[in-house]
Amino acid sequence: MNLGLIGCSKIAAKVLKTLQNLDEINLFACASREKEKLDLFKKEFSFKKTYLNYEDLINEKEVDFIYITLINTLHYQYIKRCIEKGKAVICEKPFTMTYKEAKEVISLAKAKNILLMDATWTRYMPYIDVLKKIINSNQIGNVYMISANLGYSLLSADRVTKKELGGGSLLDLGVYPLNFIFSLVGSDYTNLKSTAKIVDEVERSEVTTFNYPNGLIGLIYSTIEGDTNNTGYIYGDKGYIKVKDVNNPSLIEVYETDGKLLSTIKLTHQYSGYEYEFIELIDLIKNKKVESPKYPHKEILKVQLTLDKIKESYLN
Repeated sequence: MNLGLIGCSKIAAKVLKTLQNLDEINLFACASREKEKLDLFKKEFSFKKTYLNYEDLINEKEVDFIYITLINTLHYQYIKRCIEKGKAVICEKPFTMTYKEAKEVISLAKAKNILLMDATWTRYMPYIDVLKKIINSNQIGNVYMISANLGYSLLSADRVTKKELGGGSLLDLGVYPLNFIFSLVGSDYTNLKSTAKIVDEVERSEVTTFNYPNGLIGLIYSTIEGDTNNTGYIYGDKGYIKVKDVNNPSLIEVYETDGKLLSTIKLTHQYSGYEYEFIELIDLIKNKKVESPKYPHKEILKVQLTLDKIKESYLN
């Protein structure tokens, strides 16, 4: 199937290197408003067609689906344009800037019977099933708390420090700890509380806690001020699980409550980890589906609604 890329970004370059290994995907066309980037991508990835105008790519009849990797504030606009033109879409995180935007484009995709996916890659990775199996085995007992953090030193990057570009630690990094928790214990929390360090109307660090009906507590922390250990923890009354790299899990360790290591599971990918979401996409297009059961629209909406609520919480 022919891929059309909108946005010649750093993340796009990483993903395309993986997609070159997938026989069912042809890197067909790309669009960027910067000719230098466009020429570079054409040379490196052998795109057949290139466009300096996004609309021209969207109107390209030979493109089967479109991958959007633009700055955050442009996601909604171009998801909508793609769907209006009948193109299947997979968009980089954050899916949109707000719940309202997400609801609109998802409703439009369903009305037009067009596939629409959120490209938060961890949602499609097999590690989720591995962790659920450990939790369901009762090896760590009754789970009472789950936490995850993600932080990098990104203060020199305009895309995460400027409000007009949709910046902030929450949308750029916080979506990973949030999806880590929701993937494992669900998104039916009863309330949340959040606090943040805000500079120039952009959160540089944020901490959010969630309360669940069964008493479970969830906690996420994200920051663009410095590196954290990027680790997830699942605590039970018999032990706990440590997951290294919540934005691309690489190692699972299971411990007893006294800290004794019980087991270690190294997580590897066939390529990079980006393959899972696109293998899923190809299967969904073939079967004429409008959403992925691994990350359904209702969950995308719950994440977007939660992101809105977190911002409301720390701004009030």
